[in-house]
Amino acid sequence: MTDLPLWATMGRARRNGHATSQAAGDSLPCTTPAHQLLLRQYELAGSDGLTDEEAAQLADLPATSCWWKRCGELRKAGAIVPAGRTRAGAAGRARIVCVAAQARPGGAL
Repeated sequence: MTDLPLWATMGRARRNGHATSQAAGDSLPCTTPAHQLLLRQYELAGSDGLTDEEAAQLADLPATSCWWKRCGELRKAGAIVPAGRTRAGAAGRARIVCVAAQARPGGAL
């Protein structure tokens, strides 16, 4: 018998990610309330920008919201961009400052 069982085909589709990546590409990213709250803080900061940590604090997001992932998704979508500088975070380590793409000179969303 050369036919694979149904579960084997499904497992392969999940491992290679084609179905998952196609579905993800069809949906609009960064539309959750957390994304919107974070993006609003970056917009309000203007060209001064914010670190992800600062944006989360200003948006009053709890750590359980995984705000660092939401900020990464905003960067990946091009909604926020690195400003080319860093600032110390709460732990004293250098953190990348980002600005809303609209606040960047010549930037548009």
